[in-house]
Amino acid sequence: MHARVTKVSADEDGLAQWRRIVRTEIAPNAAGKDGFVRALWLLDRDSGHGLSVTLWDSRESLENADAAASANRGKLASATGGTVEHWYYEVVAEA
Repeated sequence: MHARVTKVSADEDGLAQWRRIVRTEIAPNAAGKDGFVRALWLLDRDSGHGLSVTLWDSRESLENADAAASANRGKLASATGGTVEHWYYEVVAEA
């Protein structure tokens, strides 16, 4: 299994926009992607960060879904007025 971790850093208004976009657009569309396993979207208002962790059944599935994710990252940066970073990981264990 493979994971993409994305961090959005923004002010309070930007995080409100991030939350809205995640709930209305990104999360509903995630489940339809080939190889999608599950995802979590996390919000820490105190630090000004939103995180997403998406899990994929293979590196290939993650890479195939990354084109859409790249467009979403650009949209999120523009809509939130913040910054968006992302990283890729191999999942080595889960409980």
